[in-house]
Order: sequence, then structure tokens, then C-alpha cells
Amino acid sequence: MRASVRSVSLPERRRRDRNLRPAVIPLPRPAPLRAVRLRRRRRGGPHAVTRNKVLFQSLQPVELRQAAVVLLYFQSSNMMKSASVEVTTVNKSKVLPLTDPRVFLDGNSTTRKPEVVQPESVGVSLYSTVGAEIQCVGVLSYQLGAYYFGVMFENPVVVGELCQMLGLYVTMDPRERDELYAIIKSRDPSTVLQHLALFGPDQEQGISVNLNNVQISATMTQGTDCRVKVIVNHASA
Repeated sequence: MRASVRSVSLPERRRRDRNLRPAVIPLPRPAPLRAVRLRRRRRGGPHAVTRNKVLFQSLQPVELRQAAVVLLYFQSSNMMKSASVEVTTVNKSKVLPLTDPRVFLDGNSTTRKPEVVQPESVGVSLYSTVGAEIQCVGVLSYQLGAYYFGVMFENPVVVGELCQMLGLYVTMDPRERDELYAIIKSRDPSTVLQHLALFGPDQEQGISVNLNNVQISATMTQGTDCRVKVIVNHASA
């Protein structure tokens, strides 16, 4: 006896094939990528550096590639900035060189020493920052006979924001100079700068200080890559 074969319609066949497929368990949707901007931390007045960070929360493995792209874009657009400061020192003394040079950058101990500036000569020093070290704070200090003089500059750059300050000092007391160094190394040079001849942003002018027969004047240009020019006048008599 032959078994009868029942014909199956096309819609019924599709319905049966669907039932035989393995069940697909929907995965939970990953949490959205959130960029959290940290609050501005003010140290030393309006020229304090604002540091932004991105916190990636609840990322699924499939989202890591997208997160990396977002992080790269964020860093390249906001954090990868640099600044450079070129300092030109003119020694107009006829007999005395500018000796005992020191420099502090970014609040660290002495890492770079400018060259000794001989009588009636010019010395040039260039300091720069990288993207990770956005702030540039420096102190140049020389000895001219019994006098100590210093040039302090602050040039923070972050997310296109620029604020420059420049200060000068002259002293005959090495203890006073060491006290200034200690404040500079505390990463808050504004305390010293506010008590010295200085100028702030949106200006381009000269400043000067003098003690007895030693006079120091300086100018500072505006811009991400700024230039400081220092002229030391000393009567040879």
C-alpha cells in the first residue's frame, strides 16, 4: 500500500522552516558613550590650566573600536597642543659675564641650563612643551657681579586658551633668590609674579626693574609660540 503524500503549501513550508531555526537571543544594547568633562581646577588665578579627561563607562567589547576613535579625535582636537618660549638675553655689560645660570620648567628641579652670556654678547634659549605637558612655566636666573636677577614667564595653553605672564626681579641677597625658587618649584608661580613687575594677557609692552646701577628690562610677545627679550644694563664703573 502506498503512503499518501500530502502537498505542503508555500506559506506553510516557510512557517515550518522558521520554527526549525535556532532561537536568536537578543543581546542587551550597550550603554551609550558618555563624555564627562571635569570641573575647572583653578590654581593661581585665571591663568590656571584646565585639564579635560574622558571617562568611558559601561563599554561592551564591540564598542571598543568606536571608543578608540572617539578618544583619538578628542585628544587630537583638544589636548595635543604645544607651546614654545624663546628667550633672548642681551648682556650690555662691558666687563661682567652673566654667570650661574639656572632654569626651572614646569615646577621641576633644574633640568636645563642656559649658556653663560659673555660681556657685550647675546644668548638665546628655547624651551618648549609637548601635548601632555600643556603648561610652560620657567625661571631664568643669572648672577652679574654681586647682583642676582631673574626672569619668570608663564605660558599655559589648553584647548586654545592662552594666558601669558612675565616677571622680573633683582636682588643682592641669595637667600631671597632661593626663596623665589622654592615658590616656583611649588607649581604656583603666580604668588611671586603678583609681587613683581609684570603684564598679563592682551598686552605687548615692556617692563623693567632696577637696583642701584643694574637695570633689567624685558618684553614678551603674544602668541602660542612667544618670545621674551631681556636686556641687562650694568654700569662698568
